[in-house]
This record gives sequence, structure tokens and C-alpha cells, in this order.
Amino acid sequence: MKKNNWIIASILAGIAAITFRKKISSAGSAIIDFALSQEQKYFIDQLNPAAKNKFAQFVYNATKAGWNIIITSAYRSFQEQQQLLNNGDTSTQPGHSLHNYGLAIDINAQKGSTWLKKGSSKADWIASGLPGMATSLGIGWGGSFTDYDPVHFYLQGYSWQQILPLTNNGSIPGNKINIA
Repeated sequence: MKKNNWIIASILAGIAAITFRKKISSAGSAIIDFALSQEQKYFIDQLNPAAKNKFAQFVYNATKAGWNIIITSAYRSFQEQQQLLNNGDTSTQPGHSLHNYGLAIDINAQKGSTWLKKGSSKADWIASGLPGMATSLGIGWGGSFTDYDPVHFYLQGYSWQQILPLTNNGSIPGNKINIA
């Protein structure tokens, strides 16, 4: 009788393991969510649904490559954008930034003794591989802008000009607009 109980327990454990593995593999974003820090998840969760998975994958890939990603900005309301403008921290008008629609993040990155920040050179950012990782996921890099902004990463294929009218001039939060 003990042998039968052991066989039944083994079969049940095997079924549970297979079921658990299927749940994990079918929920790829759940694995990524688990790998993100609470701070990273906080910023990712603010993004537009069209952008969340791509940015989560980008941060996850960078972390797997040994980078510590510090998200410094993600979604910004029009009011927050105006405050930044008033404080001289940006030259971008409310509604004219993909941050206002939850389609952009700003990051700093650290790996060993290397820190990548706004003042880091384009060559250092490119050598890090981060812009290439982003591009492979359909995420653009602000280091290619005429007004160099290497900490800025944005979902490609969207412009503020096409999305602004959907927000009723900011009365509807941009990160809630369905643009997918």
C-alpha cells in the first residue's frame, strides 16, 4: 500500500510541475514582472498599455546583460510637464512629449563602475548595447535626436501630434488612451 501511495504522490507532483511550468511559460510577462524591481514596476505600470510590455522587456533584457536600470521618469501628466517647463527642467510644452502619453521612459544605467547618465557620451551609450537592445524591441533612443537626450527611450511609431487630439487637450490622461 505504501508503494502505491508513493507512486500516486509522484504522479500528482509530476502533473503539478507540468501545469506550473505551462502557466509560467504562457505568462511571459509574469516572468518579466517577477524580475523587475518594485521601483521599475512602479514606473512601467504608469505607461500606456501599448508600451508596458516592450519597456518591461527592455529593462529585463538590460538587467540580464548586467545593467542596473534606474528609471527616472515615465508617464507625466500635462500638469507635471508644465511644472518641469516652469522650473526650466525641460523645453517641451505639455502635450508635446511622449511621456505625456505613457510612451517614453528616461533612464540612468550602471554596470560595475560604469554609469550612463544624461552627460554621458553618445559613444559610451552605444558601446553599452542599450540603444541596440531598445531598437530591437521597437523602442527608439533619444541619443539620436538633434537635441541629444541619451536617457530618453520612446515607443516608435507614435507622435504627440497624432495622439494629442485623443486626449481632449489633456483632460483625458494620455496613459489611458487606447492607441494600440
